[in-house]
Amino acid sequence: MAVAQLIYYQGVWLSAGMFGIGSLPSEATASFSNDIPAFAPETQEVIDMSDSPKYVLGIDGGATKSSCLVADLKGAVVGSFIGPASNPYTVKEFDQVLRTLIQDALRSTNVSQLRLVGACLGLAGAGMKEDQQRIRRMVFEILHDLEKEGSIAEFVNDVEDVHNIIVCGDMVTALLANVEEMEGVIVISGTGSIAYGQNANGETARSGGWGKYLSEEGSGLYIGQRALKAVAQAHDGRGQTTPLVNAIIKEFGADSMDNFLLLARKKEIENRDIASLARIVNDIAQAGDEVSQSILKDAGYELSRCVMAVTERLNLKSGFTLVIAGGVLTNIDMVRNSMRAYLQEKIVPGTVVFPSRDGAYGALKVAKITYERHNKE
Repeated sequence: MAVAQLIYYQGVWLSAGMFGIGSLPSEATASFSNDIPAFAPETQEVIDMSDSPKYVLGIDGGATKSSCLVADLKGAVVGSFIGPASNPYTVKEFDQVLRTLIQDALRSTNVSQLRLVGACLGLAGAGMKEDQQRIRRMVFEILHDLEKEGSIAEFVNDVEDVHNIIVCGDMVTALLANVEEMEGVIVISGTGSIAYGQNANGETARSGGWGKYLSEEGSGLYIGQRALKAVAQAHDGRGQTTPLVNAIIKEFGADSMDNFLLLARKKEIENRDIASLARIVNDIAQAGDEVSQSILKDAGYELSRCVMAVTERLNLKSGFTLVIAGGVLTNIDMVRNSMRAYLQEKIVPGTVVFPSRDGAYGALKVAKITYERHNKE
């Protein structure tokens, strides 16, 4: 007899069999996976709302965009919406962005008696418990306001308390959407960087993701900062000559090194603009520049340290799934290969995969199981 594998997360036992890897569905009625347990068909002809179909909402909120899905308890997606970034630390009017995401996803459905019973939000920058509690309350109030306003036809908010709303870091839902077994680690390198994992005992660990002043090693921001420093050092004569100098001066629209230095000192450069320099560093590294190659290899080393910090705390040595995500790791071979080379000296992942499913699918699964756990008869 097969034994179900479980993951314990935030007071909820999650079935590992529900986290199958699959391609991102293109149909609105696509299923979570074939492993979802079958549920008895629910009667839709009765008037009593207690017998009507139930739906959950899942949000993946990143630093550049956010996605929101609505699905029934069988896993069929009935509504979706793609919106702007929803990082609670960096996005102004975060509550309004969240409201728009939820409202437009609910409006996109074409079902009668849209009875919402749970929600999960995987958000960039929402890893702290205090933030999670604040956002749970915010979502709770948004749902009640939407029902009261009556702007969404047939919408019934049946999220009775905040316990049916889960808020976690986006790395959690990204991992749960893309691992099949009960153990796994995800390493993300985009504008920022983070590693997160969980083991068979339900223990979790993270490394990095504490902001530009405390971490973000191996990220696009790290690569861009290293490139800017290499330009200044080459100018001073305390670093190697590198084609990065002319390329970065041109990128910032300066006509000379002096003007570039003046611009860099007087203007606060946005994180995303610094992180975007990773593309230039990669191009010049591929052309053979040693300075650029060193920066990218160092980025890979730093990411390997993040992963190993997680695996050591969770006692994961081999056989687990490693999910590699984020624009830097997926698009810059030198960073990815450097990271894997360092990792192979210490650990042996069973499978290394790129994300095949949006984190919103992981959020849907958490929302579904949370509701079922809290409503066992």
